[in-house]
Formats: sequence, structure tokens, C-alpha cells
Amino acid sequence: MTSCNRRLWAWWAVSRAAALCLGWLAAQEHRGNVFFDIRYYQSWSDGALSGDRVPYRDFGWEYPPGALPSMALPGVVAAGLSATALHGISHAIVFGAVWVAFMLIVDAIVMRRLLASSEPAGRLWLSGLPLLGALSWARYDLLPAGAAVGAIIAAGSGHARRSGLLASLGGSLKIWPALLSPMQATREGAKRATFTSAVSLALVAAITVGVTGRTGFGQVLSYQTRRGLQVESLPALPLLWLRHLHVIEYTASFRYGAWELSGPGTRVAALLATATYVLGLAGLGAVLRKTLRRGDGVTTITTGAVAFVVITLATDKVFSPQYVLWLLAAVAAACAVDPVSWTPLLRWVLAIAALTAVVFPWAYGDVLGDRGWWGVVALTARDAVLVVLAVCVARRLKVLSRQAPGLEPLVASPGAEAE
Repeated sequence: MTSCNRRLWAWWAVSRAAALCLGWLAAQEHRGNVFFDIRYYQSWSDGALSGDRVPYRDFGWEYPPGALPSMALPGVVAAGLSATALHGISHAIVFGAVWVAFMLIVDAIVMRRLLASSEPAGRLWLSGLPLLGALSWARYDLLPAGAAVGAIIAAGSGHARRSGLLASLGGSLKIWPALLSPMQATREGAKRATFTSAVSLALVAAITVGVTGRTGFGQVLSYQTRRGLQVESLPALPLLWLRHLHVIEYTASFRYGAWELSGPGTRVAALLATATYVLGLAGLGAVLRKTLRRGDGVTTITTGAVAFVVITLATDKVFSPQYVLWLLAAVAAACAVDPVSWTPLLRWVLAIAALTAVVFPWAYGDVLGDRGWWGVVALTARDAVLVVLAVCVARRLKVLSRQAPGLEPLVASPGAEAE
């Protein structure tokens, strides 16, 4: 290991320790508990391991079928530690420590892969996660984000089947990475990746039916469609300002695992957000269809992947703070595949991560309406940077859609599949 790599990994350890300590401090100061969801993960893991409460069979669940094994693994380790070396310590504390350690391992694996591809990509991951805060390792989204990184990098190397398999792995954990499978260098590559992903997800669904009697994926989609306008979403921002200016009264209520706005126009805003999201994805699909026919190589892969995530964050009615991990993953992987094109945008992504951490946990009371203005100001700044990033990506999509065919053939790595 070179001295430069040693410094990077030393900073990795220090930055993660500092971010986790700050997250613990925020919880102690009653600013916001980023570790709260670990209690749910423990409950689901313990119920599944004992056979008492299995998702889909015994209760509705917001996650696809692949989530349960990934939550059960820390549960098995925690149970073993509680029964032996850490006997006498609360099982909840042991599970929480094992969960964070598990996520740190995933974090290190992803960073090592990114550094092997491109130093700017590795540095984005290195800095972006601690800027987002302890949320990065206290929540579940790091797992599908890591799978998405692998899928995009595999696509950029010309390994369409491998990319589709990794996309399906991410899709079995949280649906969105599966939608990356068609984003390949060529039309044939997109077909291979999509077929591989579909077969893999069908296998997961079949196993889930055998265990619970249901596929799981349909229940997840139904759960998501019933959700309302989340307070952190960009479509909710004008309503938050109306509330803080005492123009219209809105209340925040906890539903479907998140805080949602209730009041005049919230249902209309949620419907408009969903319609805008669908239109955005349809437009992205039209551009990708054209570029896949031309075979535009890595430009199609990276621009499509980043655009998909940016459209989701900017238009969807649901935007939990941990979703910024999706953006970090997509841009870091795009930078690994094409560092020249994507390095200039890294500062915007880092700003979004940092401002999101200000909103949650530190100023979340302001956003919920309990305290002052700083949280809404920080949220406005975060959303403004997201809009700037969306404009940059939209310009790239526009250029991509008008590009003459054959300007950028894919240069596949040795051993890649022939597409």
C-alpha cells in the first residue's frame, strides 16, 4: 500500500469515527436520532430468525425480499455475541454495534472498488458519506447503493450480464437499482443485462413465494404508492414556506416510517409530483432508447444512471435524507467510469450531502415546525443545489440526445463480453 493510500484509509477511519460520534451527540441533544431505524431492523431480524414474525406472511413491509437476509446476518452475529463474549449487555446495543460495523465493511469494500477505478470517485465516496453523517451507516440504503456502484462500473467495463446481476441484487434490496440494468453501452448489452436482472429477480420472487406465500415486490410497490408528501421532498418546500410565513397551516404526521405534510393542497402536490416523476422517467427512457440504438458507450451508462437518480430525488413525493446515498453512489460510479466528464460535478454532490446533514438531524425540528427557521433555510439551500445539479444533468442529456452517431464507441476492458 502506497503512502497516499495509507493516508486515504487513515482519513476513512477518522472521518467515519467523527461522523458517528456527531450522530450520537445529535441524538443525545434531542436534535434527531439517526440510529432510530436500527430498532426496526433488529425487530424484523429477531422475528424472522425465531420464525415468529415473517414479512409479507405476518405483516406488511416496505422492503423487497432481499432485505431480510441482509438484516438477519447482523442478527445472527449479534445473537452469538450476546450469548458469549458480550453476555450481560443489552441485545439492542449489541445489534446496533454489529449493524454499524457491517455497514462500515460494506462502505470500505465500495470505496476500495472506486479507488481502483478512479481516484476522484474514491475521494467522493471518502468525503461524501461522513458529510452526510452517521445516517450513512445507521440506515439500510448503503447496501443497495453499493450494488448500484458495482452495476454501473460493470456496465462501463462492458460486462453487461454482470451489471444486470448486480442491478438485480440491488433491486432485491431496494427496487431502484434494478432500473439501472438497461443502462448499458449498446442495445445488445441492455437486452442481456435486463434479461439477467429479470431472471434473477424472478428467482428471488419464487423463493419468497415458497417461504411466505407472496412475492414481496407487489406489496412494496403498493406500500410506496400509498405514501404522502414527505416534508423533505422538493415538492413540499413551497408548502413549508407557506407554513413558516403563517399563510396556511400545515401539520407533520408520522406515517409509513416518515414525516408527511397534511393540509390544503398536499394531495394535489403529491399527485403532481408523481406525474412529474413519471414524465421525467419517460423522457429519460426516450433519450436512452435513442442512444442505445446508436451505441454511445459510457456516456449512455453514466448520464442515464445519474439522470435517473437526480430525477427521482428532484421530483418524487418521497425524499428521505438517506436517499442522498443513491446520489453519491451514482455519481461516484459515473466518475469511476468517466472521471473527465463527472469530476466537475462532485462539489455539487458534496454540498447536497453536507446540507442534508444540517437538515437532519441538526435542524429537523425546524422542518417539522417545532422550532425556528434554520432548518427550512438549509433545506431550501439543499434543494437549490439539487436543482443546479439537475440542470447540469439535463444539459448533458440534451447534448446526448442530439449527438451524431458513432462518436464514442465503448472501449471494453480485457475479458469483457462481446456485445
